[in-house]
Amino acid sequence: GAAPPKHRGQGTGVNPFNSQRDGILEMCIRDSPSTVGVDYAPPMLEGAYRRFKNQKNMILYEGDVTRLPESDETFSTVNMANAFHCFPDPLAALREIYRVMVPGGTLAMNVILYPRKKGIFARIANAINRWGKKKGILHSPYRVEEVRTLLSQSGFTLLEEKISGNCHFVVAERPSQTAVAEGSPSFDYARAFCRNEGLVTRWEQARLRAATVAVAGLGGVG
Repeated sequence: GAAPPKHRGQGTGVNPFNSQRDGILEMCIRDSPSTVGVDYAPPMLEGAYRRFKNQKNMILYEGDVTRLPESDETFSTVNMANAFHCFPDPLAALREIYRVMVPGGTLAMNVILYPRKKGIFARIANAINRWGKKKGILHSPYRVEEVRTLLSQSGFTLLEEKISGNCHFVVAERPSQTAVAEGSPSFDYARAFCRNEGLVTRWEQARLRAATVAVAGLGGVG
């Protein structure tokens, strides 16, 4: 039979200002036969240990999102809560998450954006971002197009997105299969385009990945 679904949480801290999101997280953990939580910050892990101490199906450990110990195609869902904008190498993080997800698996995450409007609230947001960088808890805010490009470069398909204030909420999927043309065998664009780095820019790769036609025999694509 099929292996039981496993859920990964990246960034294990609790957000006291969003009880709805926390309720969804609790539901995911309750309904999943196996849930793994990882964070690089010991204080965040300590909070998670206290919160989930009675969860029998919960495993927590300190780790690096770009070097996960799990085997390929381990998790059916991945949740990154208030974490992506903390990663020094977001593309490496997404590619590693892609690796440990099963084809057809879903990724849900939120990303802090640069203020999209001017005025007092933008100045406050920029001041908070500067404070976060100085404290080492924020690597960088993003623009919406940057998030979309990073997802595309790492092989994900964007399923749903919502922008609320200066926050970008995203649901993406590791495609179950990608065919060059109807009747052709499945094709892993993420690995093929990795071989093209240096010949084709990453921006061009993102555009080509969305194209409906691929030409065999060029730069390792065929």
